[in-house]
Amino acid sequence: MHENGSLNSALNEEYDFTIKEIISEAWKLTDGAKLTLNVSFFLYILVAVILSTLLSYIFDPRIYYESQQFFKGFLSEQAQSLLSLPILMPIMSGIVMLAIKRASHKKMEVLSIFNYYVYVWPLVFASLLVNVVVVLGFLLLIIPGIYLSVTFAFVIPLIIDKQLGIIDAMKTSFKVVSKRWFKFFGLYLTLAFFALLCILTFGIGFIWVLPLSLMVNGVLYRRLFGYTNLEKTEDDTGI
Repeated sequence: MHENGSLNSALNEEYDFTIKEIISEAWKLTDGAKLTLNVSFFLYILVAVILSTLLSYIFDPRIYYESQQFFKGFLSEQAQSLLSLPILMPIMSGIVMLAIKRASHKKMEVLSIFNYYVYVWPLVFASLLVNVVVVLGFLLLIIPGIYLSVTFAFVIPLIIDKQLGIIDAMKTSFKVVSKRWFKFFGLYLTLAFFALLCILTFGIGFIWVLPLSLMVNGVLYRRLFGYTNLEKTEDDTGI
């Protein structure tokens, strides 16, 4: 099944899926896309490592942990994370959008993952707000945190593709996913099981599981909301 959803149909609960069919379609779509998705993720990791190395010269939590100044060490780690967000979030968002484009049978380009810095602040603030809400949920006996982490799965693409504001994107993702929450949870749990199996292959299995996981989200997004290609990227703005 290759249907395309829409914002209205998703909000009106006009969708359904089985775990088997989503994984099956996602697996088929990884054929010919694995290299692009894996290289894209490798570039993200490369940027993250370089950034972490540079920031460690300014904020090195190990110094504080070794001297048992744990609170300062924690603050140093948080400073690194906050300073990394404006650089890393647009790239990760680009990888998410790459999978959505593949699920929608659109052209994929590795370097397009760097085109989303025009959304840097909405993406950063959305990430921070979602993380705060989810952490608060985990503090409330864990289960609310698990529930919220699943329901906010589509906040980023809704901001980029549908041009929704941060709060509207969070509300929309929450409303839509909540209606079939156990199916989404079961699907993500299945992917987590696949990831655990990759450990038995010394990580080699991630060559297949990583693209599959990205494509599962891409297929879900297309079937729920449809890819409307409303985003404005750096290519569009001439940057």
